[in-house]
Amino acid sequence: IPSDLDGYGVLCFGYENLYPQGGINEKGLAFDANSLPRVEVRANPDGLKPLQAIANVIIMRHCATVAEAIDAAKSYDWSQCYGGRLDGQFMLADPSGDAVVIGANLDGEIVFTRKPQGAGFLVSTNYNLVCPDNRYGSYPCRRYQTAEKMLKEVKPADGLSAGLLAPILEKVSAKGRKLNTLYSNIFDLRKGVAHLYYWHQFDHPVTLDVTEIIARRPQPAQIKTLFPATVVRQAAKELE
Repeated sequence: IPSDLDGYGVLCFGYENLYPQGGINEKGLAFDANSLPRVEVRANPDGLKPLQAIANVIIMRHCATVAEAIDAAKSYDWSQCYGGRLDGQFMLADPSGDAVVIGANLDGEIVFTRKPQGAGFLVSTNYNLVCPDNRYGSYPCRRYQTAEKMLKEVKPADGLSAGLLAPILEKVSAKGRKLNTLYSNIFDLRKGVAHLYYWHQFDHPVTLDVTEIIARRPQPAQIKTLFPATVVRQAAKELE
């Protein structure tokens, strides 16, 4: 999505319907989402009526920080978006290290789970952080526990890098005949770089410069076309 007078440019990832499932904007604000069973959202009569998806489009086009994203989220009537039902929770982070998960509790109220200030992290998988009964799969969540454990083992001296984080994504990725992680990404929010992974080939990332891509205004492309043929063939073998 190019930058223009209507908002910031955004590099988006998703599926064939071209609906943004995740992405990072030119200011380094990033988002993604976890799928959850649907919750009816409570109406906010005083809120603005959104003309586009609140998290996927409005926030990414008009917000540079998590704080701005939270303010924007609070200003809208979420019952007028997503068909009035929220079937997931949204993760947002910015270059300052701030992060939040936006979701709905079982009463349909929009709620915000903030990352503690300072060093630390925020993990989100396919269970609702504010009401775990709203989830897919078992609870406690194995994928959540795995990511949390591996992140706790990261030492400050190690620094953060795609090479350090990719093994965590590999451990929590889905692998099977009926359910697979089709792509993964790691965003370096301060450098404006996206590291993209195809299927389970976590040793063969493609690195994308967010500013360059937004400025180039390319047409939408299939993720697999960004990777060498050997990587694509390896993914195809998993379906044989």
